[in-house]
Amino acid sequence: MLWTYALLTFGGVLPQSAFGLQLAAAVGVLGLLGVLCWRGHPADVPLIVVLCGTLAFGIWAGPRLGVPLFSGVWAFYAFRRSDDRRVVRFFHFLLLVGLGEALLGLFQYFVTPGWIFGYINVIPSPSGTLINRNHFAGLLEMLVPIAFGLSYRAAHRHRDLSQSYIYLVIGAVISLSLIFSTSRMGIVSLFITLGFMALMIRTRSSQKRIGTAMGFGLVGMILAGALWIGVDAILQRYGGLLEVDAALREGRMIIYRDTLKMIADNPWGIGIDGYRDGIRQYQTFEPGLLFDHAHNDYLETASEWGVFPAVAFWVFVIAVLVQSVRAFLRSDSPENRWILLASSGAIFAILVHSLADFNLQILSNAMLFCMFVGIALGWISRIETEEKINSHYRE
Repeated sequence: MLWTYALLTFGGVLPQSAFGLQLAAAVGVLGLLGVLCWRGHPADVPLIVVLCGTLAFGIWAGPRLGVPLFSGVWAFYAFRRSDDRRVVRFFHFLLLVGLGEALLGLFQYFVTPGWIFGYINVIPSPSGTLINRNHFAGLLEMLVPIAFGLSYRAAHRHRDLSQSYIYLVIGAVISLSLIFSTSRMGIVSLFITLGFMALMIRTRSSQKRIGTAMGFGLVGMILAGALWIGVDAILQRYGGLLEVDAALREGRMIIYRDTLKMIADNPWGIGIDGYRDGIRQYQTFEPGLLFDHAHNDYLETASEWGVFPAVAFWVFVIAVLVQSVRAFLRSDSPENRWILLASSGAIFAILVHSLADFNLQILSNAMLFCMFVGIALGWISRIETEEKINSHYRE
């Protein structure tokens, strides 16, 4: 998959990696268009139009927007047509990758700081195959909801508590690696997301105990793992970052204010990948430093794309999240609920983390995020189609 290639190339941040991803995505779009046109089904016409638009936009906008957009469209198409077994296999694959990244992060923490398959990162904090610990945390916080969703599926559909427990253990390992990354906003996002998913389950009156048990169970395992490793080690690790983080917090608030001034002067946007050059004339914090990103996805998209396209994008994502939660609450099918639970949790995690970071400017994380948006939208569309068919037969 393109996503695994992006992960193995430090998140796809290198120009040659991004170009390769864009080329492969374009070939994928053309291949899917060929299949749909050869089949010639009238119902595929809207998707063909969307794919043509995706191809044109991806070539025009470049890999940073085009590749994630293709990932989202592909996920929508695939999940709208996939059966439950394929969906489970795909989520198992994502969870396996997440576990591998987490174990690499723990290896970096305890054995070889900064080691990434031979490359030595100058920043010693655990980061998996990514360079930045915050992006590593962003990746893992999108994968923990998969473990939570699969655990919910095992407990509710199969009544298999042992399998449910295994998924929670995997989620706890991934969460521990996130905690040791020392990404402050990543940790905040993780626990808020766990609370959000537990609340989703508890809102269904018949499943309050399941939501409470899963939420406390996963948090309990995370805390138990931290205690087993040693709280002193964790506190010592954080202690060295307090002064740096305090300076960064102050600096980020100034950068946010400078970015807002730039947005006010350029409401139509400064262009994709234009933030680094555009912020220079507005920068009041450490003029000698170069800021590639705003450390806030909401502000950065508004500054580069323009206010109206950015607002439209975020409203669309939030609308998908709201519809996903509503579909979860009204669905009577465990197969529908666990998929919606996992995808909602992943989307929610990045929406929280984006308040203080720029995960969506990293190709691997942007691809995964857009895949979850496409998965949620595709599964909602599938549920609505099934409801219409069932309603027709009842009449």
